[in-house]
Amino acid sequence: MKDHINFKGHFKIQAIDTAGEIVDEWEEDNLIMEDARETMSELFSNLNTNTFINKITLGTLGHVGDSIVTAKGKEDGFVKERDRLFSEAPASILNSSDIVALIRKNDIFNINVTTAGYYKYIGDDITSYLINDTNVGDTTLWEYLGATAPYNYTINFDLPGTNASPTGTLAASITEDDVGAGSTVTVLQTGTSVKFTFDFAPNAGNLQNGTTSIFTEAALYSNNRIFSMKTFKAKIKDSAILLRIVWTITF
Repeated sequence: MKDHINFKGHFKIQAIDTAGEIVDEWEEDNLIMEDARETMSELFSNLNTNTFINKITLGTLGHVGDSIVTAKGKEDGFVKERDRLFSEAPASILNSSDIVALIRKNDIFNINVTTAGYYKYIGDDITSYLINDTNVGDTTLWEYLGATAPYNYTINFDLPGTNASPTGTLAASITEDDVGAGSTVTVLQTGTSVKFTFDFAPNAGNLQNGTTSIFTEAALYSNNRIFSMKTFKAKIKDSAILLRIVWTITF
């Protein structure tokens, strides 16, 4: 006999105009990440770690090459072991002679070599990689992205801890990258599912290209660990569009 828990996620993203009309929509099941196992372990042991879903980030490099309608898949490094978005670089800066324990395909790093800036690793996964001018200068393995970090947009929030209505409860203590933009987070627990509804307000997240952003990936986090992640066909965001993400986790 083989028992298993049907642990899965479902992701839907909608672009909604100022009249409240849905002008673009896409949905699909999504990947539950390996780090979710550690999060669940902390929950079951009741550790004092404040373990819960408390952040969502939209990213801009979840697509393949220049094709913003083609989402990255397994062959592009989108695997359950991935621990950050494709457009996220670690906070630390890598210097010449640093050794990186693991680099995954399409990972991004801020590297301080002769041409300092953000680099994307385009080779296959590798361990014990030495950072230096010669290695980083290999254009078959690295793509230079420039001195500016890829664009992301983040909302942090506290879970409400109650279902105040059949449609869910607004999360508390919302903070987002564009202060005062007015985005909202709604949470609803029903049966074996938790549904998160994220409304990225018209004035939120429009600064990738000055007044417009093109998002192709998203991740849910618990204590800065990715719990669930999705790459998707590009959604264009500007001041005339509210982006709504409905993200359901089912146990």
